[in-house]
Amino acid sequence: MKGRGILHGLLRYLFSRFRKPRVYTWEPSLSADTECIKEELSARFWEATAGNRQEFRSLGFSERGFKKLRNNLNRSYRDDGCIDYVNRDQTHYGKLHYIRSHVSADRETLVISFSAVFPAGVVTHTNTNATALFEGLPEDVVVRHPSVHDATVIYDAFLKDLERRTEKPRRFDDEEAFRRWSDARQIEIFQMRVASGLFLKMTDDEVEAARRKLPPQALPPPLPTM
Repeated sequence: MKGRGILHGLLRYLFSRFRKPRVYTWEPSLSADTECIKEELSARFWEATAGNRQEFRSLGFSERGFKKLRNNLNRSYRDDGCIDYVNRDQTHYGKLHYIRSHVSADRETLVISFSAVFPAGVVTHTNTNATALFEGLPEDVVVRHPSVHDATVIYDAFLKDLERRTEKPRRFDDEEAFRRWSDARQIEIFQMRVASGLFLKMTDDEVEAARRKLPPQALPPPLPTM
């Protein structure tokens, strides 16, 4: 709700209370829920991301890991995959996310982002206007470059932004330290969204009803019990 005022927040809360949810997701989405090996990503993922993967390599980034959405109940979902990147000094984190959805026709989206972690919050530059993908904590800063598909252009803007900041970005010594930080952050964001009324817990019957409406190729494995 940063920068939009109390009235906007109140209206969004009331809207969420009386509008029937249209999108079902498994939350919070933690590292163990999405991490995968590269062989699990589809052939189309590798085709669609070939050019951007070369851009990340040219910028000096290396692959940190791979992710794929597993627990999903959105009927428009068809395929997705993500590569996490890190720069040489392990302070800049990149992400290349492929999404294929279907409403009236198939649609492919490539989301590029670069982030740095500061004591005051996370700074991210991305090419997507989808607020749900980078709706973080109130102290976070998200700069959007809609319709920009060149990772080099986005990274250049990201670097210029960081040059204006006096603090140095945080460096994580190993992957496990980053994973612990990331999971704690996802839980905090999830709790904030629940408190604001954006998420409502589904019953077991609602979960099964949503699963029955999914096309066969999008059907996820049974959700874990909690």
